[in-house]
Amino acid sequence: RAMLQSYREAAADIHPDVDQVSGGDEAWVLTPGYTVVRVDGGGNEFTITGTVNYPNGETWHLVQLVGIENGKVVHLTTYFAEPFEAPDWRAPFRDDSR
Repeated sequence: RAMLQSYREAAADIHPDVDQVSGGDEAWVLTPGYTVVRVDGGGNEFTITGTVNYPNGETWHLVQLVGIENGKVVHLTTYFAEPFEAPDWRAPFRDDSR
């Protein structure tokens, strides 16, 4: 929360407020700045995939690895990636149906 509020261009627009985070086998969740597309895991370990929308209009992908103990997040690693076109060598593996 502090990182988002400290982001100089977004501080006025981001007001996260979370009372409780819960997960199950597969959960779909939407939030104002982040769009959580999928939550996988169970027990005390979860993987979250989604997108984050920045105030400058860019949308990046994210993956979060979450560890929970006693109902609180004790470990969070987040990876961000700017969208990019797949290289030509991957053409046979593309799913153009999306």
